[in-house]
Amino acid sequence: MVRFKKILAENTEEIILVLLIILNATEFLMRLSPELDFIDNIIDLTALGYLFHKLSITKIFFGRRQMVHDLLIVLAFFLLFSKTLIGYSEVARNEIVEHHLPDIIRFSNTSAVPLKEDRVIFVNVASIDLPTTQEIGKRNYISILRSIMAGKRVFVNMSDSRSSRLIQAYTIDMSMASISDFSDAKMLARTSILFFFQRVAENKPAIEYLLFVLGGSILLILSVYFAFYVFIDKPSMMHAIQEDGPPPASFAARISRALVIFLALNFFFIVIFNYGMEWFALSVDSPLIIIMFFIYFFIWVKHHKRYAAESFIYKLGDAGEKLYGRIVVLFHSKRGIMLGLSGMLVLHLITDVANFIIPYSLFTQGTYDPLYFGHLGMERTPLWSIHNIFGASRIGLIYSDLEGTAGIAAFSVMYIYAMNIIAMLILLALPTGLWYLIFQEKKISVPGPVIALFFASITAFIISPLFRTGRIVSNSIVGVDITTQTIQASARMVPSNILYLSIAAGMLALLLSLSERIKKHLVVSCIFLSLVYFVIYIYNFFMDVSNYYIVATSESIHSGQFFASAYFLVFLMITFIFYTGGFALFMYGIITSGKEEIKSA
Repeated sequence: MVRFKKILAENTEEIILVLLIILNATEFLMRLSPELDFIDNIIDLTALGYLFHKLSITKIFFGRRQMVHDLLIVLAFFLLFSKTLIGYSEVARNEIVEHHLPDIIRFSNTSAVPLKEDRVIFVNVASIDLPTTQEIGKRNYISILRSIMAGKRVFVNMSDSRSSRLIQAYTIDMSMASISDFSDAKMLARTSILFFFQRVAENKPAIEYLLFVLGGSILLILSVYFAFYVFIDKPSMMHAIQEDGPPPASFAARISRALVIFLALNFFFIVIFNYGMEWFALSVDSPLIIIMFFIYFFIWVKHHKRYAAESFIYKLGDAGEKLYGRIVVLFHSKRGIMLGLSGMLVLHLITDVANFIIPYSLFTQGTYDPLYFGHLGMERTPLWSIHNIFGASRIGLIYSDLEGTAGIAAFSVMYIYAMNIIAMLILLALPTGLWYLIFQEKKISVPGPVIALFFASITAFIISPLFRTGRIVSNSIVGVDITTQTIQASARMVPSNILYLSIAAGMLALLLSLSERIKKHLVVSCIFLSLVYFVIYIYNFFMDVSNYYIVATSESIHSGQFFASAYFLVFLMITFIFYTGGFALFMYGIITSGKEEIKSA
C-alpha cells in the first residue's frame, strides 16, 4: 500500500495524462456517456486555461509577467466564454434526455393517495403489468423530471382495457444509491449532472447575461488599471502596435491607452481564446489526440532509444497545447501578429477536417461531436463507416450509390467517393500548409505524383461534389456547415465517365509536371484552386459570425441590456477586422513568398 502511494505521488502528472489520452481515444472510437464526456471537456478546458496562464497574457501584452492579473484575465475570458459552455451543457442535457431518461426515472408500486399539490399523469397502456417506455412517452418523462426537480411527488395512473394501476415516479439520490453498486453510482452521477444542466437551462438567459457582464467588467477595469499603472516593455504586443513605455502623463492619453488595451484584450479573446477553447478543448481534441498518437508513435518506434516512454506520453498529451502555444507567442512583433492572425484564420479550415471530414469518412459514434452535430439540426449521413469493415453493418451514402451496380460502375462509385474525400482534405489542409511554409520561410516543393493526385481528385469533386459547404442554419452555433450528398444527387454525368476524366486529368498533370517550368504553373494552379475554396469558406464563416453579432446586438438593445449590446458591437468590429485583415495578410504572405521564389529561381 505504501509503495502504491509512493508510485501515485511520483507519477501523478503521467497518470492524469494517460487517463486524458484514454478518455479522448475512447471518445473518438465510441460516444462517451454524457457524464464522462462532461468530465473530459472540463479537463480539456482546464488544461487550456492553464496553458494561457503559463504563457502569461500580461507578458505577451506588456512584456512583463504579472501572475494575479494573468489569473484575472483568464477568469474574465472564461466568463465571456460561458455562453458556449452553457450551450454545450444544453446539448449534453438533451442527449441525456434523449438516450438515458427512462433509466434515470424509476417507478415503484405505491399505496399513497395523491394530494392536490402532487402531479398525476394519466397514461393508456396495453398492459398495466408491463408498461413500455414508448407508452409512457418522452413528453411525459420530461414532465415527470421537471415535477421531481420542482419538489413535487409524481404519480402515473396507468389504464388498460380492464383496470388501472397507480405507480410513483422517483429518481435515485444519495440515500438510495449503494456506493458498492457501480450501476447505482453511475446513475447517481448521471442524475446529478442532468439536474445541474436542467437548472442551468431553466435560468439560461439570466446566467449568460450575469457572467457576460461580469467578464466584460473585469476586462474594462483591468484595461484602465494597465493604462494608468503598468509600464509597457518590449518585446510585447502593445509595443508592436505603437504603445510602449510608462503610463502617459495626461489623463486623456491614459484613457486613450486604456481604450487601445481594452480593444486589444477583446481581440485576443475573440481570435485566440474563444476559437482555441472551441477547437482544442471542445471540438477537435479527440481526433487530434488520435492523429498525434500515430505520428509520435512512429517517431518513438524509429527513435525509441532517444525518447523515454514518459517523454512520449508528455508529447502526446501536450500536442494541441504545444501547437496552439507556438501561435499565441507570435503576437510579440508586427510580423508575428501578421503570422498569428493568418494562422488563426487557416486553422478554421483544418479544424473542420476533424469536425466534418473524419466523421463523414470513417464514422464512429464518437466522431460525431455533440457540441456541433447536436446544434446543426438536420440529420447527418456519413459517406462510409469504419464499422463496415468489422461488422455486417452497411452505414453510409455509398451503399445507395452502389445499389444495382457491378464491375466498372461499382469501381467508379468507390473511386469517386475516395477522390472526394482526398479533394476535401487537400482543400482544407493546403492553406495551413502554405501558412506553415511562410512561417518557416521555406520554398514550396511539390512532387509530381502529388500534383497528379490533386488534379485527379479535384476533377471528380467538381463534376460530382459529395460535400457541400454553406453557413450553419442555427441560432445557437455559428460557422461553416459541411453536408453530404450522393452521386445520384450531385453528378453531372455517369460515374464511369467521371472516373475516366479524373484519371485523364491526373495522368496529364503527371506528364506535364516532368517539365520544371510547367510544373511551377501547375503548382500555382493548385494553390489558386485551393484559395478559391478558401475564399468561399471564410466568406461563409465571416457572414455567419457577423450575422450572429448583429442579431445579438439587436436583441440586447430591445431587452434593455445596453452593456451587452455595446460589447457585441465591439465583437462585431473585431470580427470584421480579423477576417478581412487576416485574409489580406495571408494573401500578402503568399504573394510575397511567390515573388521571392521567382527572384531566386
